[in-house]
Amino acid sequence: MRSEYYKTKWCPICDQGWVEIVSVISTGELVLCCSECESEWRDPTNIMNNTVETYNNEPIQAADWKDIVEKDWDKYVIE
Repeated sequence: MRSEYYKTKWCPICDQGWVEIVSVISTGELVLCCSECESEWRDPTNIMNNTVETYNNEPIQAADWKDIVEKDWDKYVIE
């Protein structure tokens, strides 16, 4: 597993951090979370439309690249 965070977009909510693909530790679910304001999205198309969801307050970790590819979210990752 790689320990880096995969960026998708500059946060449209706080304009201070990257929206990154992360994994919820307890469930393994992939979500997108701002590195600064902790705004969260469960669907990448919502972040692209600036629609925010409530932060679930669950511990998160860097997502595994394999899981990102399997969910077809690799197309949202930017360099």
